[in-house]
Amino acid sequence: MHERLLHALDLGVIGDWEGAKRALEDLNDPLAMRLTTLLIQQQRREREGAETRASARHELGNALSIAQGNIEAMIDGVLAPTTARLTEIREALIACGAFVNAWSNSSASSRLGAPSVVEFDICNLIAENVEIVAKLAASKRVRVTYASSREGGSYRGDPERVAFAVRSALIGAVRCTAPGGEVAAQCFGGEMTLAMARVKESGFSLAARLLDILGGNDVHVTESADGMTLVVRFLTLAVA
Repeated sequence: MHERLLHALDLGVIGDWEGAKRALEDLNDPLAMRLTTLLIQQQRREREGAETRASARHELGNALSIAQGNIEAMIDGVLAPTTARLTEIREALIACGAFVNAWSNSSASSRLGAPSVVEFDICNLIAENVEIVAKLAASKRVRVTYASSREGGSYRGDPERVAFAVRSALIGAVRCTAPGGEVAAQCFGGEMTLAMARVKESGFSLAARLLDILGGNDVHVTESADGMTLVVRFLTLAVA
């Protein structure tokens, strides 16, 4: 039973909620029951969070599309740039900015604490988090490897937030990789590249989910017959 509990915890850490719950299905033990309850709660929170972010993106997208459409129509001479129209556009953009600021302050900032900008080696940071996720991915029979194209690299930023983004990208890659597959991570410059073999879902589906998590960072996906390649560029980093 002890091994199955640990296996369920490992699956829960990498976000495989259904697999974790299946690992506990026939265990008639109070600890297993409590762990199952916790997994269900975490799965619900993740789903609700994704739904909230999707709704927010929809509302912001609508407001920005309306503002853009009005501005383009004015530039093309289709609509007159009246004071009333310009005022409405300005108010819509101000409301969008306020919403984004409030969302940012209530999500990553509240979860990770106050930002701390220091100099750190991003390649070493990625290597450390690859090691963490690789141990968890082993329970799903997914191999995670790492290589750096250069020796280190000093950057300024919040290492806690960057580490969170790195782990999120790695865990997302593991989740979309079928058992027996491999995730090959590489660091160069301000980018992390994840080459995935034996993927079980669309790369664009993975990119959409990672954008929910990574926020302002750049996420690019290319797909091929062999798998997919995910590139995460940490836009907040600056060379020291």
